[in-house]
Amino acid sequence: MIAQNINRVQALNWEGHHVTLSGHNEPSPSEKGMHMPINTEELLRILACPKCLGGLTALEENAAVAGFACAACQVVYPVREDIPVMLVEEAEDRPTWNARHPEARERS
Repeated sequence: MIAQNINRVQALNWEGHHVTLSGHNEPSPSEKGMHMPINTEELLRILACPKCLGGLTALEENAAVAGFACAACQVVYPVREDIPVMLVEEAEDRPTWNARHPEARERS
């Protein structure tokens, strides 16, 4: 029984649909227009730059957190679908990020 459920359940398939326990596809929460809000203050308390282990600053764009910046490394870790991507190889240097996100501001 457990093996059958494990085979039927996937966290996310390649089409971006969540697979339910019954094995049926349904749209992901973001496709339904539902977004889990990020508690930014809590994230800033627990997250650190994976490169230097320093503190981060939240960057907002259009009233949503768009990235987390490390002043020491001069990089920004993006937020994609409300999930911070804290991988060194996914970080974007701050000048490039600023050019691509001219409306982004540090959260006050």
